[in-house]
Parts: sequence; structure tokens; C-alpha cells
Amino acid sequence: MTKRTEVITSLIVKCETLADIGCDHGYVSFEVLKSGKAEKVYLTDISPKSLDKAVRLLSEFFPSKFTPYLTDGLTDVPYIDEAVIAGMGGEEIIKILKKSVYKPVILILQPMKNVDKVRKYLHESGYGIERDFMFYAEDKYYEVLRAKLNYEDDYTETEELYGRENLKNNADFLVYLDRKIKETEQILCKNLKEQSRNAIKDRLETLKGLKDEIKRDIRID
Repeated sequence: MTKRTEVITSLIVKCETLADIGCDHGYVSFEVLKSGKAEKVYLTDISPKSLDKAVRLLSEFFPSKFTPYLTDGLTDVPYIDEAVIAGMGGEEIIKILKKSVYKPVILILQPMKNVDKVRKYLHESGYGIERDFMFYAEDKYYEVLRAKLNYEDDYTETEELYGRENLKNNADFLVYLDRKIKETEQILCKNLKEQSRNAIKDRLETLKGLKDEIKRDIRID
């Protein structure tokens, strides 16, 4: 099991039914059934090849514990308690959730980009965010969220942009910030138009200010 799969699976709340949306190879579903976190799993994917890989994996170990759906998101999938959507862009995740005719109580989301847009959509759609952090695995930085329907989280605007737990003592996020600061500084060394340069300078000041604020809060704690 990869660290990415381990982290995603660790955030799943024990439930009766879970949908693994865009299941790909089915590794998350396998770990969910192996650990007993769900009684039944619905595999969904728009790719017949990916769905077939997941079906072959689960058929060998849990033949009566899953149902596959060749579909987009939750279309035609029966009501489920919990859904996992991992490895897609944030806007694609939002599109899938908007198309669903019902709202799962728990969502485990791992957007590859536009995470701030996902947080904003969740808050506008009646969800609160229980867990929200960045982690480093397999040479990449990932962000993962667990949201719950009708849960109040009182997120600030900054937390919605960067993630609540990232603004606390998250070592992976601090390393990520350092890398982004260095990348931004390197961009400023290039020959840029004044408008672009000013925008990048503002971005750099924001990143440095965020890093300083996080480190100051850590020292206070």
C-alpha cells in the first residue's frame, strides 16, 4: 500500500456503503474492505479498462462486497453513506458533486489542484470540513479533505485558501511553502513585464508572510 492510499483510507469513517469514484485500480476500495471500514463498496469509473482492473482485484478477495458501475461520478449509483474522490482536479470533483442527485454524509476528497475552490464549494453546499491537510508521498505533495454534511467548521478566508491544518504545525506544508518561495524568487529573476513582475512580487510577499505567521504560531504553542 502506498502512503497516498494509506492516508486517504485513514480518513474514511466506518460506514455501510461507500462509493469509490474514479476508482482506477481499486486500491482504496481494497483497503477499505480489508479493514472492514465499509460493508459494501460501489466502484465507479468512466474508463472500462480502469474499472475492469478494480473488478479483477476485488473479485479475488471480496467477490460479494462490491458492485461496479461504468459511469460518470455518482450517476445511476444507489444512495451511499460516504464517497471517495481522489486524483482528479478540483473543478472536476465539483462537477461530479453538482451532478449527484443526493449528498453523501461524508466526503473524502483528494484534489490534484484548485483545492481552494473545492473548500469554497463544500461550504456553499452545506458541508463543513473536519480534516484538511497536505502530505508528501511518492515525490509529490497532495492535499486531502474530509467533509461532513451539516457540520459547522467556522473556516476563515485564509483557511479556505490554504487549509486549516496546513496553517498549524504541518512540516510537509512548510517545506512546500519553502519550495514555492524559491520558485517564485527564480521567476522574478527573469525578464518580465512590469505588471507581471508586480503580481509575482505580491505573491512572494504573501507566501513569505504566511510562512512567518505559521512559524510564529508554532513558537507561541
